Amino acid sequence: MKTDPVFGIVDTGMEMMTEALAGNPKAAGILFGTQTTISAGEYRRKLVAAGITDARLISQPCPDLVGLIETDWRGEETARLIDTYVGEAAAALKGYDLRPGLFEWKSSVK
Repeated sequence: MKTDPVFGIVDTGMEMMTEALAGNPKAAGILFGTQTTISAGEYRRKLVAAGITDARLISQPCPDLVGLIETDWRGEETARLIDTYVGEAAAALKGYDLRPGLFEWKSSVK
């Protein structure tokens, strides 16, 4: 029986992040995830193993976001929480390359 390979969004995202960070040594990467995912550190370890220095990685836990996304992914409360987490992560980006297009966040909160 022939099986088809399965490609996950996480692995694809990690490859894209590695490529982007390798192409710009002054840039930083932000890892957003649940508290459990961030605490486990698996994605950070994968990036470090791929040659990205740990100092260039910012981990941003996003408690309560999964539940909000599951119940109302387009809701105002979800958008506010995303804005909060992006803002917290952006505050940690001091000293990194923030040229337009490298880091851009447009809030959907009105």
